[in-house]
Amino acid sequence: GGGKQAPPPPPPPATTRAIIRTLQRKIRANATLKYILQSLQQHKKIPNLPRTDLEPGSTAPADGKSSVISSWQLVMFAQLPQSDKHSSLFTFDLHCKNKTTPRLDVRALVEIDKARYPEVPPRWTLTSSPASDTSSRKQHNASPPLHNAAWKMMEKSLNHDLLSMLPTENGQSPTTGASNAANESSLLFAEWILVGQFHKLLKEWEQVAAASASRTTNGIGARPVKGRDRVPTNLSRT
Repeated sequence: GGGKQAPPPPPPPATTRAIIRTLQRKIRANATLKYILQSLQQHKKIPNLPRTDLEPGSTAPADGKSSVISSWQLVMFAQLPQSDKHSSLFTFDLHCKNKTTPRLDVRALVEIDKARYPEVPPRWTLTSSPASDTSSRKQHNASPPLHNAAWKMMEKSLNHDLLSMLPTENGQSPTTGASNAANESSLLFAEWILVGQFHKLLKEWEQVAAASASRTTNGIGARPVKGRDRVPTNLSRT
């Protein structure tokens, strides 16, 4: 009965641990994406971000709730038909209305690769009418009110600038240089990138609309509101 106990098994090699961590992150990311899409499609609700919140260094409230989404109503977040049924790439058509500013709408297409999320982040394209409304697109083919330099900058912010804060392929945080294992905030941000992009879009849309309205009120380049314009706009187009 006094025999020695067998020594504990050696820890798995570093490569094995890295593979396990990667699989765990992938499973968690898939579950997060499923929850986000369910909230958007079925409940017409824009989720709040988790506590570690938005971009590193952001000034979000302690509970992770964003004040910007409280002023918006999600009207639609609908999946469009796939041209290739075997593809993991899905496109969603979204429409948001501002609760306090009449005719301040946001429409966009979001392309999500469900099999490669969040390694391949969602890609956003701002639009002026529903993707299914071909007659509307033909009738109103002119650039919508925010489709100018500011609009292009918003797309760049969502599809490029915001992504610079995601962990890099070599496992380093681009903001701190810390390893992925020690950088839970960046990893969590990656899993919630779709919501982070959504919040950023609504915030920047409000800012552009407010700046445009202010310039019109002050008589700087003002012009009448026409057609499908949602807000007066006077920003020069590129």
